[in-house]
Amino acid sequence: MLEERLAKYINNEKGGLFLNYDPTTIARILRAAGNPHKSFPCVHIAGTNGKGTTSWLIAGMLEEAGYKTGLYTSPHLVNINERIRINRTPADDAALIAILDTIESTLHEEGEPFPTYFDILTAVAFIYFREQGIDAAVIETGLGGRLDSTNVIDSVISIITDISYDHTAILGSTIEQIALEKAGIIKYGQTVITSNSTGIGLDVIKNASSQKGSTLLASGEDFIVTVLESGRDGFYFSYSSGDKSPATLYTPLLPVHQAGNCGLAITAALVLAKSHFPLITDDIIKSTLSKTAVPGRFERLCSNPEIIFDPAHNVAALTGLVSHLEKHHSPEKTVMIISLMKDKATPELISLLKSLKFPIIYLVLDDPRAFVPAEGLFHTITSNPDVIIKRISSDNMENTYIFTGTFRNYLCAVRIALAAGRSMQDSL
Repeated sequence: MLEERLAKYINNEKGGLFLNYDPTTIARILRAAGNPHKSFPCVHIAGTNGKGTTSWLIAGMLEEAGYKTGLYTSPHLVNINERIRINRTPADDAALIAILDTIESTLHEEGEPFPTYFDILTAVAFIYFREQGIDAAVIETGLGGRLDSTNVIDSVISIITDISYDHTAILGSTIEQIALEKAGIIKYGQTVITSNSTGIGLDVIKNASSQKGSTLLASGEDFIVTVLESGRDGFYFSYSSGDKSPATLYTPLLPVHQAGNCGLAITAALVLAKSHFPLITDDIIKSTLSKTAVPGRFERLCSNPEIIFDPAHNVAALTGLVSHLEKHHSPEKTVMIISLMKDKATPELISLLKSLKFPIIYLVLDDPRAFVPAEGLFHTITSNPDVIIKRISSDNMENTYIFTGTFRNYLCAVRIALAAGRSMQDSL
């Protein structure tokens, strides 16, 4: 219902022309609603990879400490309500629609400019959080940072996860340009935390923090995360900072590059504990890390056969995913099922895929943004999920199948996993 109501708005997530990408319109909507985003402290998260996982971890630590916590992320996997959560429970559809009704009545009164899908959804989230009386919110940017709809908040912490090439048509063709857009979320006199530890991306973040009089905590300099031992189901790592002795921690989050996101979340939690949220303790941080599972991130959809979904969609993320698969899964027993959007199918990413030791099935999605590869580029190219179900059902039950490349193939992966799992059971 909510998704249908939002269909009339400009949806830049569907690609094509990128229109009204500016926080001016949402600021007008929020002013009319009494600036709900100013009624609770926020942690704001930008970056190329790892925003969602970092957001979930911080929200989990706040929640486990007893704080009523709002979580705003994107995109959604199944239902749009997943993007707006309190204590990680999706918002009620009726409550969101009632807020949308109020917003739209204001729009009709005030006229243009016309807001985007993401403007409206973000405004709905902020009003919902105020109505529910949350103690804190963790807010993930939709795209970039400087011009993102979420960049109206006055956050207490800004976090910038790993920066790599993504959305170059909008954010710029160089790491420096992309980093400048991400660093646009940095506010005056706050704490900034980043997992970027070298290169021009870190330089940009340092300069932006300095210009805003903000304190920067950078991985490798101000806190150190080291992977100690990894396996198929999780990994151990150590964390230390200036005033924190090394501690050994465990998380089921995979692949191991998630250690960087864990480091960001721990550092943010320690900063929050010293200021606004003293109920966050070391034990809560450790407990949250040990049991957090983020929907759609290296998510095991089926155990027999093993079918996993991970949304890696650029060279950096896929490199981490492939490294894990090569270390913990036999190449002869691993099959990658990938779908890509046109803007993600860069020569560098295609070259990486072609170098892999295990077979690739390319699933062509029914989506105007979908990349359609040339014949022969991959082991198998199909738009028919039944082809994949038949392949899985006829294969060795010890095989691992990894769906990846985009969040947009998640539902298809779930349906294939259910069908393949039933087929395997029927054959026993």
